[in-house]
Amino acid sequence: MHDKSLSQLLSALDGLPSVAVEAISETAAHETQAASLEIALKVEDASLTLKVFRCQHLSPEYARQVAARHCPVDEAEQPSMQTFFLARTIPPPTKRLLEALRAGYYTSKGEFFFPVPQGHAYMLRPVPQVHEHSMRLFAGRRRDLLHTLLCYHVGASFRTKDIATQAGVSRTTTSATLHELERLRLAEPQGSNSAVKWRLQAPGKLLDLWSSLIRQPPRKVHEYALPILDYGIRLQTVAAIFDKHQVRYVVCHESAAQTYLSSGEEVSEIRVRVAPDVNVYRALAELDAASTKNAQPNLLVAEAESDGILQHRRRVNGIWLTSPVQTYIDLSQGVPRHTELADALRREHIGC
Repeated sequence: MHDKSLSQLLSALDGLPSVAVEAISETAAHETQAASLEIALKVEDASLTLKVFRCQHLSPEYARQVAARHCPVDEAEQPSMQTFFLARTIPPPTKRLLEALRAGYYTSKGEFFFPVPQGHAYMLRPVPQVHEHSMRLFAGRRRDLLHTLLCYHVGASFRTKDIATQAGVSRTTTSATLHELERLRLAEPQGSNSAVKWRLQAPGKLLDLWSSLIRQPPRKVHEYALPILDYGIRLQTVAAIFDKHQVRYVVCHESAAQTYLSSGEEVSEIRVRVAPDVNVYRALAELDAASTKNAQPNLLVAEAESDGILQHRRRVNGIWLTSPVQTYIDLSQGVPRHTELADALRREHIGC
């Protein structure tokens, strides 16, 4: 009877103010919807018995069946019996159902909801740890989805199908990613059934988590020394060459941030990412022909690590730039002197 989950539940109950565990007893559970344990409590001056239903994985169907049979219909009623579930896992929709029905629960992760007769409830949801599988959020198509969310949906609600279309990601990937964000308490659903919408719960924390992860190094870098002294003219010349050869490109890192912020400050090295294409070689050949040999490089061109790097690029003053979000991520992986620039970009163009 005294397994680990039960011991943890008893410790959680004992740790609540004005709550004391008085007795525990097993019940003869001959029916599917019968409680297997009863825990006698003293809550302030009132006696309360928890009817504990134990299972490995609590489904919404079983929760509804038990609630229909054991939960009080009158919300104003002060029951002497409280329905409670002790489970290894409870899906988020089922937890929300139990909370609405004022049925308590405790999971092996330490998720704890305990409504008391006085009308309030104790709730504990431990901060989840970011494990290796959570890092997959920032790879592949999931990364593209999060990129879209941070670019366009900070502080706004959205539907699963709409964000999937906008990000160019399947509905299955979108749903799985949003539920992982919910597990990490970075997003929350609003509404129910077909009317459900989602909202980023902590976009700033999501951006911080992304920027804290180590990125793969860029692909091979082509270095050029363009003999154009004026930084602004050099930047416009580079953009014109790529546009001439119809290359999908983005100016990135410090040059992108300075352009967004209209700082006018010159950057020693212009960094560009390009999508792989046959036209890229024609553009690179023209850059090479215009480059001064044996001089300090002032233009670095690399193939984009993925198409998502170019996703949501923005054209400013005739130049394609990485999105503010991607620019911030790039700067956060760079040298310490970029910290102030990254913070200014985040404050003025990302908003979280």
